[in-house]
Amino acid sequence: MYTIGFTVYEARGLQTPGNKPCDPLVIVRCAGKEYRTEIKTGKSDIVNWNENFIWSDLQLTKEEFDSAFIEFEVQAANTFWRNDIIGAASIQLAVVQRKKTHQINKRWFPLRSDNDPDSRGDLKLTVFACAPGDIPPGNDAQDSGSDAGEQEADRLDDLKGAVLQQNTSKKKKK
Repeated sequence: MYTIGFTVYEARGLQTPGNKPCDPLVIVRCAGKEYRTEIKTGKSDIVNWNENFIWSDLQLTKEEFDSAFIEFEVQAANTFWRNDIIGAASIQLAVVQRKKTHQINKRWFPLRSDNDPDSRGDLKLTVFACAPGDIPPGNDAQDSGSDAGEQEADRLDDLKGAVLQQNTSKKKKK
């Protein structure tokens, strides 16, 4: 059995319908499972959830796990009609599991829509994915700040991040 856990911290810069405040929630889907966060009322710029959940009973074959994703979909809740989808972020479980700590810790992910390649906001998440025999990260690992070293390595692998990053170091004079 595989164990998948996550924390949804916050969202920022949500591109809401009509650019008005909304009642956002996050729906997390993975391997046929679903989790819904609390609905936050009247938010637009910054939304805090700080909700976490663990699925400790995912029965997948290795091939299914290697191709599985965890998806975080931010929606604007509507009382009388279908919710509006603001955007979503997906993370491949095998990529997370291969990391030294089996987790991506406190990272911002852009929210995208199928019909719009531009970011519709950002979602701050921690995700861990453990295969049978892996040791899940402890609570102290999730609370100990972001994985800055791994983030820097990932950023260098990402051409967009490398191009946008400015060199802020100054040369010392002798």
